[in-house]
Amino acid sequence: MSESKLMSEFEKQPDKINLKEILFKMFSNWKLLIFIFVVVLSTTYVYLRYTTPMYEASIKIIIKDDENTTSGLSETSAFEDLKIMQFNNSIENEKSVISSRTIMGNVVDSLKIDVILKSIGGYTGLTKRDLYANAPVEIQIHDSLNKRDDLRFKFRLKILNQKKGSLINEKGELLKTIEFNEPFYLKVFDCDLSINKTELFTQNSIGKQIQVNKYYRKDVISNLLSQTNIEQLVSNGSILTISIQNPSSEKAIDILNKLVIKYNDDVVRDKTLITKNTDKFINDRIG
Repeated sequence: MSESKLMSEFEKQPDKINLKEILFKMFSNWKLLIFIFVVVLSTTYVYLRYTTPMYEASIKIIIKDDENTTSGLSETSAFEDLKIMQFNNSIENEKSVISSRTIMGNVVDSLKIDVILKSIGGYTGLTKRDLYANAPVEIQIHDSLNKRDDLRFKFRLKILNQKKGSLINEKGELLKTIEFNEPFYLKVFDCDLSINKTELFTQNSIGKQIQVNKYYRKDVISNLLSQTNIEQLVSNGSILTISIQNPSSEKAIDILNKLVIKYNDDVVRDKTLITKNTDKFINDRIG
C-alpha cells in the first residue's frame, strides 16, 4: 500500500472519545474534587469578606483663560499657535497647583482626615469599615497644629456605656478609661485629646469597638495624592477631570469638593495679591 493511501485511511478514522471513561476517572477522585471546590469557595469568601473595597469619585472643572481675548482676525491668525501653546502651559500649571501638597494639605486640615475611625466587626476582628461621617464618636486633638502634624497614635476604643469608654493598645492592654466629651492626657502618646459623642451615638453603640488611627499629616497627603488623578478631558480643552479612589465613597466625594474649594480660594488669593501689587506699583509711580 502506498504512503498516500495510508495517510488517507488515517485521516478518515474518527477520533473516539470515551465519555464514560473520562467521567469514571473524574468521579473516582471525587474527594479531591470536593476538596478543590471547598478551597476555591473558601478563598473567594475570605477575599470578599476581608478585602477593603475601593470607591472612585470624579468631578469636572473648567479652567478659565483670562487672557484668551482677541482684538482682530489678523491677530488671531498670527498668534493662534502661540496662544494654544500658552494655554496648554497654563492648563499644566493649574494641574500642578491642584495636585500640590499645599492644596491637599489644606484639604486634610479642613476635613481632619489624618484621623481615621473604623468599626471592628465579626468574631475575628479582621473586618474593619471606615466610619467617616458615620461614627458615633469623634476624636478632637487639643495640641498645637505643629505638634498635631508630627503626632501619630493607634488604639482601640471600646464604648462601655453612655458616659465612658476604654482605650486599649495593640497588645490588648488597657491604656485608660475616659469620659466622653471630657479632655484627657494620653501619656503613652504625649497628647491631649477628647472623645466626643456625635448625634449618631445611640444605645446600640454601647459595646461596640472602634479602631482609632492618627497618621502623620505628610503621609496622609502623599497617600491622597497617589489616589488622585487629573486629566484633560479634551486635547487643548479647558475642562479637567479630577478623580480619586478611597475606601469611603463619602470621603472621596468630600475630598474632591473640598479640593476644588481650596483651589478656588488659592486662585482668588493670587488674583487679590496681583491686584494689590499692581495698585501699589501704580501709586508709587504716580506719587
